[in-house]
Amino acid sequence: NPIWSQLTIEGSANVTVVQMRDRVRQLSEMQARHGDSHLSLVVAQPLRLMGPATPVAEQLRRRQLATNVIELKRLARDLRVTVLLVGGLDHGFDERRGHPPVLSDLEVPEIAESYADHVLLLHPDARSEGGPGDHGIAEIVVAKTRHGVTGKVRLSWDGDCSSFSSMPDLPASTNI
Repeated sequence: NPIWSQLTIEGSANVTVVQMRDRVRQLSEMQARHGDSHLSLVVAQPLRLMGPATPVAEQLRRRQLATNVIELKRLARDLRVTVLLVGGLDHGFDERRGHPPVLSDLEVPEIAESYADHVLLLHPDARSEGGPGDHGIAEIVVAKTRHGVTGKVRLSWDGDCSSFSSMPDLPASTNI
């Protein structure tokens, strides 16, 4: 199997959703021609930077973001691929340090509430702070899921490797 069938990174600046859709379709078709396994994950980051590249009014920007999300959902459905959108938290979250993030802390919460199937939020203050060599606990807040329960998942955090791993000895909370 060629390496592109395992991981492809598109690092172009100002990629629009249409361009992204076309590139993902091309990759999926190339994999099918070579008999490789089905494309399984597309990661789009950061959502707020996805086209258009010109400045627009806030209302138009929000409408464009909603359109981007809808188009990426269509891409997921059409190609039967999971699409993971990476977004940011609103600046107001900084004022609530120490508290887990909630759906309304998202940069554009109305888009997540309307269109996302699942919303996962990283709770940065749940882990022990200590700089390099930090080993602690992080929480993933499951703020929304269409077919399941919301709650928190505790993970082990290794700052040396910037990695997370499961912690089977810590039960997950299902109360947010």
